[in-house]
Amino acid sequence: MTRNSSDFNRLSASPLPSGHVFYLADGTRCPFCQELLRCDPEPLEDGASFTLDCPACFSTIVRSE
Repeated sequence: MTRNSSDFNRLSASPLPSGHVFYLADGTRCPFCQELLRCDPEPLEDGASFTLDCPACFSTIVRSE
């Protein structure tokens, strides 16, 4: 079986204050409530750390410190 490029999700990107870029596959859903996640990580105070929380249930999906 071959895979077409259309089988893969596109990536959304959000720049972080540290200069790094956070990528999230389009269509990714929260594992807790199945809400569609946005590629909108929240930078933490130090600027190098971030968290991605579900907009519906507020569960932390990804956190980097």
